[in-house]
Amino acid sequence: AAATSSARMLLAGDELLLTGGLDQRPAVWIGTGDDWRLVELPTSGIKGTGLSRATSISCAAQSCWVAGWVRGHPVAWSLDPAKETATLLATLSGDPPAGNDPRALVTVVAGTPVVATNASTPSVQLGCPSGWRTLPSPGAVSALAASGDQLFAIAHGTLSRLATPSC
Repeated sequence: AAATSSARMLLAGDELLLTGGLDQRPAVWIGTGDDWRLVELPTSGIKGTGLSRATSISCAAQSCWVAGWVRGHPVAWSLDPAKETATLLATLSGDPPAGNDPRALVTVVAGTPVVATNASTPSVQLGCPSGWRTLPSPGAVSALAASGDQLFAIAHGTLSRLATPSC
């Protein structure tokens, strides 16, 4: 996944370490031309099995948000691209879908992160300052985007305008 913030390009994915065994970590690369920095996304305290990777990134003004899956759990992070630091925001509810490589999606609507978990029971989560709120979900989301204060999703090949979220 890719996004921009100021003059920076951000690429979200995972880092695969082959020394000392096989270790996969969610990560974001922040670059300005030829200068790239790796930011490892924190996963401490998340237990389970499965892939650990960032699958989506979205930026607004000076902040970015990242979504992904870590050891069988949908996860959201905040990222400060200028300081090259990330914070684990939440381990969201939901089990991974059977026989599928889950891909959580994130966008920003009215300055607030929204995550489509694409869990076995898909959910759309709004990251309010007081905690995460569940919004109605159109199903497994293949694309998620915001325009102003409106939220759109493509699920099962159909474009849906989701209820305008508010905290």
